Amino acid sequence: MPLNHPTHYQVYNNRLNDIVPKFFKDFINNPDILIKASDKNLGLTVLDTSWYIQEGLRQLNDPRFYKQLDKNFFSPENFDSNIQNIVSTANSLLSLLCSQWGTSIFNKQHEKYLRHRLLNDRKLPTFHLLPKIHKTPMQGRPIVPSHSWVTTGFSTYIDTVLQKVLPHLPYIIKDTKSLVKSLDGISIPQDERLLWLVTGDVSSMYTNLPTTPYAFDVIAKTVDKYLPLSPNDTTLIRETLKFVMSNNYFTFQGIPYHQVSGIAMGTACAPAYANILMHHFEERFFEFNPDFTLIFYGRYIDDIFFMFKGSEQELKTFLTTFDTKRAFSNQLKISWDYSTTSVSFLDLQIHAKHNKVELSTHQKMLNKYLYIPFSSYHPKDNKVGFIKAELIRYIRNSSSYRSFANTAKQFFTRLRLRGYPPRFLIWVFSQVRYDDRPKYLEDAPLSTDNTLVPFVTMYNPIWETPHLRKGLREFFTLNPHYRPVVAFKRNKNIADLLNRANVRKLTGKQFHSLQQDGLCWISSKKRKP
Repeated sequence: MPLNHPTHYQVYNNRLNDIVPKFFKDFINNPDILIKASDKNLGLTVLDTSWYIQEGLRQLNDPRFYKQLDKNFFSPENFDSNIQNIVSTANSLLSLLCSQWGTSIFNKQHEKYLRHRLLNDRKLPTFHLLPKIHKTPMQGRPIVPSHSWVTTGFSTYIDTVLQKVLPHLPYIIKDTKSLVKSLDGISIPQDERLLWLVTGDVSSMYTNLPTTPYAFDVIAKTVDKYLPLSPNDTTLIRETLKFVMSNNYFTFQGIPYHQVSGIAMGTACAPAYANILMHHFEERFFEFNPDFTLIFYGRYIDDIFFMFKGSEQELKTFLTTFDTKRAFSNQLKISWDYSTTSVSFLDLQIHAKHNKVELSTHQKMLNKYLYIPFSSYHPKDNKVGFIKAELIRYIRNSSSYRSFANTAKQFFTRLRLRGYPPRFLIWVFSQVRYDDRPKYLEDAPLSTDNTLVPFVTMYNPIWETPHLRKGLREFFTLNPHYRPVVAFKRNKNIADLLNRANVRKLTGKQFHSLQQDGLCWISSKKRKP
């Protein structure tokens, strides 16, 4: 169908200001409420603004972890002068790294990347909270999105180094799939002792883990144990970690803060840093307490799961010992839960039956299952893709077909409630088979395809016509060594309106610059028709 066809004359309006009802604008602009996503991806929440501010201040007023700075410390007139000290330290670190150019952990590409980030990253992060609605009383999970701060490039770089070590550390759980593979192949002693399933949650792990020379040295030595490093390389690791962990600055309600202790939240290397340090503490504990032999022990960041054979008193003795003789046990408190029948861990429900472990998908009680409605303008491939991905996840997580079938049946019902036609669902469901579970548990091979040529564009229903696909086929005919693919960027959506409204209520910003994208109703100025 040619582009001059009347079908293409329709203008697709992306100005949300024109289509969002006034009552909705008034609702989300109510200064007494904030609308934010909840922790654990349980859905949207409507929060009292005063509670949100009080919870943020409760956490930030703890002098052990945070220091409030003068409100003008990063004001426009002082920003350049105060940030220059941090940039100067960053430049010195980069010079140190470049002096070791050609080592196993630093090369020309790293240098080029860091120089680019150092020139462009100057955006001070903003502290925000995700409400933990599954906790009683409700608390907020602190988040500092450090995607464009001075430390961002260095944190991303050192994370690539630390990530290479994680596969060598036996107590670290990479993801649900790796845990399923471990539990599927586990051998449980067949005796009269009780089998206990135990889960643990490390309270506020990031803020309580040390960021001291001792911690940097532990991580550098762990990397050196598994990677071929020179003495200078370990120095680079320590200095880079010191810079990242010492310069976590952010704002809350327009007031600047400096994190003085604990892992810099939101920084790229935080999960790897925490994993390596916690693994060191666990390894030392089991080394000095060899009398305790667990059937399985694993940890996913701050969530612990292990299996124990013995009486309840023997289990309590182990937990007490683990809580008192483990390094930094006073700072790193763990809340435990255990059962002889079933526990939930990550997105798994783990059952103990007749000295055997059975798995199914954990269904969160608070999850509203607000999937993309069928009436949405999302591309059809998106709808098919997320349904298949969920079914594959259910297959991986289910050690029996019965378990998978029960979860899939619930999924089908929930999708029907979101408007999906039965014929469409049957067609998608038929593309996934439980018999393929071994294949779904395999790690996907890393792509080495360098022939892809991405065509990046904003999504528009016009691309559903055959015209684009025909043009790409012609491109491939003319350039057989390259394979064109389409990558869609999303349009402005309701979440953007909510985020901007939240920021405006917490900081007083009016977003006058947003007039260009149709969000001008947030500003006091109106866009001309």
